Amino acid sequence: MPEPTRLVSSLEMKPTDLKVRLPKLTDSSGGPSLSENVRSFFQTCQFFDVCLVVKDVRFPVHQAVLASLSEGMQRFLREALAVLPRPEVMCCAVEELPSIQLGISHPKAVLVLLDFAYQLGGAFELDIEELRDVLKLAQIFELPMLQERLVEPMAQQVTHASIMEILAISVQFDLMGLYNHAFKILVLSGYLKEMAKSNSMLQYPELMQHMLLHFAATSHAK
Repeated sequence: MPEPTRLVSSLEMKPTDLKVRLPKLTDSSGGPSLSENVRSFFQTCQFFDVCLVVKDVRFPVHQAVLASLSEGMQRFLREALAVLPRPEVMCCAVEELPSIQLGISHPKAVLVLLDFAYQLGGAFELDIEELRDVLKLAQIFELPMLQERLVEPMAQQVTHASIMEILAISVQFDLMGLYNHAFKILVLSGYLKEMAKSNSMLQYPELMQHMLLHFAATSHAK
């Protein structure tokens, strides 16, 4: 049997990688989880440290929650907060919090973002322009999962009145699954021929070019 000192020396010279699978951390006290506490702070308006602003509507939030969403959000917060004065003490009043203006038009889009951030599980009825603003936020903050959550409700809103806007949004935000869905409806319903006869497609020159290329590509593939 090797001497203890030699055994230690041998191990030090030949390091070994160990792989240990740790069990999921649980609160043995049976108390609320971290995410539950954070949601509670949001719902009871506690410990906010920044405001997101759309027009004149302010949304107090927790920086840490936003920053946890993505690296894109972290960069946005750092750049936005770097030019704002830092409060010397923790603010209690919402109007005293550092405020970050978002470049969108519809405050409801921020409600969707915060519902996603705090995992509240809310349901929203959004019109096309509100959906467009949520997609803008998802793109700016690099939130593909939020973008994916919007595809189904947008697909459900494909009508003769909305189809061109949805196709345009699909191209703008590279939502090709939604684009293919709307384009198929446009062709099968005969609405594409109606639009061509009425020249209404001339209102969407870039989209019309994209659709012609898409139609040619799919026809060639067949």
